[in-house]
Amino acid sequence: PQEQFSLEAAAMRHFEQLPEGYFTSPLRADRSQVHVPYDDPWSADWLVPNDLVLQVTARYVINNMACGRSEEEQQSAWCQWVMQGSSVEWFHSIPPQDGPLATDPPHGCTNVGAPDELGPWLGRVMITKTPPQSPLMTRHRDIILPGPFAQLTIGVPLTPLSANNGPLALRPGSHVMNSPGYEVVTNIPHGSIMLYDSFVDHRAVEHRGQEDRYVLYYEFETRGIFTGYVDGHFGQQATQSEHDFRRVVDPILRRYVANAQCATASA
Repeated sequence: PQEQFSLEAAAMRHFEQLPEGYFTSPLRADRSQVHVPYDDPWSADWLVPNDLVLQVTARYVINNMACGRSEEEQQSAWCQWVMQGSSVEWFHSIPPQDGPLATDPPHGCTNVGAPDELGPWLGRVMITKTPPQSPLMTRHRDIILPGPFAQLTIGVPLTPLSANNGPLALRPGSHVMNSPGYEVVTNIPHGSIMLYDSFVDHRAVEHRGQEDRYVLYYEFETRGIFTGYVDGHFGQQATQSEHDFRRVVDPILRRYVANAQCATASA
């Protein structure tokens, strides 16, 4: 927890004194977001390249359907997945598709990794700021196509969470089209992290406190997903920071991906 308090102080400074080449991006319901530099304290070994998180990511993010496919092709495949029972295993049978959309993903789609390599790569590393009295968000999914198991979001609360200072509320099972009809508020203890599928239906609740709340988010994703992020989204220097993080984290992650793929092939 003490390390997360130190990160919270660094997040405040980053928002208040943005370095040249960085700028904030507005989010729903008065929130805002900014990319972090690849520098202390954000480059700590226990944070983004956390071994346990990378191992979970390597086994979880298996949906490569977006790579090389048009929106219509993804919609058709997604409908097949739903009609055949919405199982995790279904995505093991859908490899990337060769072609220009794989080599050069459309504007706003992820260009991580390479067209012929399966599984996840690091996306972005961002701080979200929630000011006091921020309203309830509408429910949403961070990605739509190609569905679940394509992007995993890791949240590291830097400000201690309470039920009324704007934590996330998730609808469990909604990523596999099986929601029980209630929300779970992720009011996790300080010092904890949360992992959730970006296809999960969720929202941030109202912030009725008196202080800004900060959370570090980073994402692992497959190639070709439409996220709306583009080069320079958070500034040109922020784009360089994305690549700096990926240069360090991806080689470690890809070793775990290779191990997970070998385990799946031999099962």
